Amino acid sequence: MGEEDPTPIVDLSRVRADIAEQVMKWIPESQKLQGEFFSEHPPVGIDVQDLMRRIRIGNRRILRGEDTTGLVSDEELLYFAKLNRHCDNGYSFSNEPIPDDIECTGVDAGGVPSEWQDCSDSDMDRVILYFHGGGYMTGSIKDHRCMTFPIGRLCKTRVLSVDYRLAPEHPYPAQIEDAVKVYKWLLDGGTPSSNVILMGLSAGGSLSLSLLVKLRELGLDFPAGAVLKSPATDFTSFPDSIRDNAPLDPLLGDAGLFLMLQGFVGDADAKDPLISPIYADLGNLPPLLIQVGMNEMLYDHCKMFTEKAEDAGVDVTLQEYPDMVHAWHLMDLPETHDAFEKIAAFVGARLAV
Repeated sequence: MGEEDPTPIVDLSRVRADIAEQVMKWIPESQKLQGEFFSEHPPVGIDVQDLMRRIRIGNRRILRGEDTTGLVSDEELLYFAKLNRHCDNGYSFSNEPIPDDIECTGVDAGGVPSEWQDCSDSDMDRVILYFHGGGYMTGSIKDHRCMTFPIGRLCKTRVLSVDYRLAPEHPYPAQIEDAVKVYKWLLDGGTPSSNVILMGLSAGGSLSLSLLVKLRELGLDFPAGAVLKSPATDFTSFPDSIRDNAPLDPLLGDAGLFLMLQGFVGDADAKDPLISPIYADLGNLPPLLIQVGMNEMLYDHCKMFTEKAEDAGVDVTLQEYPDMVHAWHLMDLPETHDAFEKIAAFVGARLAV
């Protein structure tokens, strides 16, 4: 592999101080959780230190538009995904007690494990259908409660959070199949499509868009709208923000973006509109709210998608947040609270129609 640079890409000294401070607090937690995982699941036949070195090399290769095929084996990818899932569900923010005003109820939503989240003043006739982020390989209902609980409260709306299948065990199209099942289950249970808002973060935002595209293909009624937080819209292009913002984006810059292509896309065509929604026919989609940080790697992708949606006549609003990084909604920041308030305004306006 020669003299390729295996050092991390992210430079926290260039990240806004309050964001860097929160990221720094997660580092010792992550180290502890990784140690737990290695003890419970010894890496038999896997050199973890070398795997992490190759992932860092892959992060740099993909920013240069170079091939990463064969850099990480399928067995190593699965181990890495399980390690990240363990950490995501172990962080302190994922294990805060459920507030007294929130009731969580597990449900089989058309064969897909999901969770109803109801606050004390939820309108039981209105639903936010929520898809978590995590690059289609990690993330869960649990580690997104720090967002779904406050959003549900602000919107006074039920939240149905979906535990869709994850790659690499379940590559595309498992995720869109699960999303369709849950949506149909909602409608079959008596919830009008006009009372549903789709919502998701990162991969969950991409899945929300893909679901809209699939609903049109199936001839099913659209929901009232969709809220897309830092959505992944294109798995094929690498515009300037992918490279320029990588050092500024602590949640994505060193995360192994290239592994999503290997684990989620696999042998499928990355230009499939259900994988990269920017290639879809966007005409007649319901109103969309897109929120994106201007320092995150997906910034240009969100702008490009917004422009294509506008050209197709979609009622789309792009809200750009200076200094914000990928998935800043997970952090306790003034911009997070502002984003939630704007989401509530959009949801309220759409469900009042």
